[in-house]
Amino acid sequence: MAATETGPFDFLAEDKAINNIIKVDHAGEAAAIRIYRGQILLSRLFYPDLVPDLQDFAVHEERHFAIFDGLVKDRGVRSCRVFFLWPIGGWVLGIVTALLGRRAIMVCTAAVETVVDRHLEEQLSFLGERDAEVFQAIEGIRAEEQAHRDFALRQSGTPSWPMTLLDKAIRGTTEAAIWLSMRL
Repeated sequence: MAATETGPFDFLAEDKAINNIIKVDHAGEAAAIRIYRGQILLSRLFYPDLVPDLQDFAVHEERHFAIFDGLVKDRGVRSCRVFFLWPIGGWVLGIVTALLGRRAIMVCTAAVETVVDRHLEEQLSFLGERDAEVFQAIEGIRAEEQAHRDFALRQSGTPSWPMTLLDKAIRGTTEAAIWLSMRL
């Protein structure tokens, strides 16, 4: 990215921007694990047919978390100051969407993964040749995140106004959490 271009990382020096990418993705993966754990907990009771897919997604997120956890530790990157909120928020989101029904579970996954995909795309564009290790980590993870989104979009059906509102609320909250965490 040229110095005259504007982008989501322009407010930071290059090294700090890369560290922020790592710490925000690390926190996001912690939240994703908790979203799926909350959904799995209630789906065992109400939607047992969803459990295998949700468990597969959770395994992917645990692997993604391990990758970013390794980068955090290897590079001495400080976790974002609001890291503790990500797993709590993920757990609450997982439980609430599971209580709202199977469509809400799918809307949640589609909404979160849509926002995540856009941010991963921005990160890859920024990283380019700046940091091959982080670029490869994100590039390797992105396909699974897109697969989660695409599965959820197929399963969620025709959007109703309550699900459209839920989608917008989840996207907005996810965007806000990312924005805040990039700055703290």
